[in-house]
Amino acid sequence: ASARASAADARLAAPASSADDEGEDARVRDPTETETRTEGCSDDAHVCASSESEDDERSPPAAPDESSDAASDGFKELVKFTLPTMAIWMCGPILSMVDTAVVGTASTLELAAMTPGGVFVDYPAYLIASSLATATTTLVARDRLIKNKHEAELKTEKTIADGIALASIGGVLLAVFLRFVANDTVANFAGPASAAVVPPALRYAIARLWGVPAAMIVAVAQASFLACKAPKQPLLAVAVAAVANLAGDLFLVVAAGWGIAGAAWATVAAQVSMSVALVFLLLRGGRHETEKGRGSRKKKQALP
Repeated sequence: ASARASAADARLAAPASSADDEGEDARVRDPTETETRTEGCSDDAHVCASSESEDDERSPPAAPDESSDAASDGFKELVKFTLPTMAIWMCGPILSMVDTAVVGTASTLELAAMTPGGVFVDYPAYLIASSLATATTTLVARDRLIKNKHEAELKTEKTIADGIALASIGGVLLAVFLRFVANDTVANFAGPASAAVVPPALRYAIARLWGVPAAMIVAVAQASFLACKAPKQPLLAVAVAAVANLAGDLFLVVAAGWGIAGAAWATVAAQVSMSVALVFLLLRGGRHETEKGRGSRKKKQALP
């Protein structure tokens, strides 16, 4: 009886254990759970891949140092703009050095007279001209920052025209004033010990006064070009004026025998020619910009 009971219990336990094993196998082999786990793994892999790609986008590979390239370009641009500007503002000293070199070959006395005569004219003219040039550069640069291009061109042209007109009037007034005080000022500057240099110094100074208005106009025109970031035109004008002054000095001082007065008139001719050339370039540039602006506006109006 006990043996039969043990066999029956074994038969009853066997199906239960097999059922349990089959349930566990079913749970293990459940396709839904397998697909879910697979999808979960694929989703995790996708999330990891996307996070890795985002990290790659956030931290790109090291690029060349662009800041150093920008600084280098800025330095080159500064050098290209500074060197012509320095040459432009050396216009007056260059013309005076040409006069001194040529006059020195003709007469020692007239060479000594170059200093009081040149200082009497150049220093007051430089003070006024530099003030006008600084104001013109600031105002023209401000006008060019206006967003409306047509309005910016109109304001720039008006500022330049006003500056040239003021330079002309101021140059004439300064020349007249210096002419009235020339005799006493040059004599006091030379001193009693150098009274011999006063007559040639006065001849040089009085002749140079005719070029003061032109020198003022040149300063304003040069400042206008610099404010427009165009230093090449005034630089070329300075070079041409220096060559013309040298040719005039050689002809009037050496060939014609005018002495120190010939050097002064050669400088005046160079200043006048340079002022005319710069004003002409400004007018031509203004007309070109105006025509270009009109053409662009017509194209915009023609568009449907």
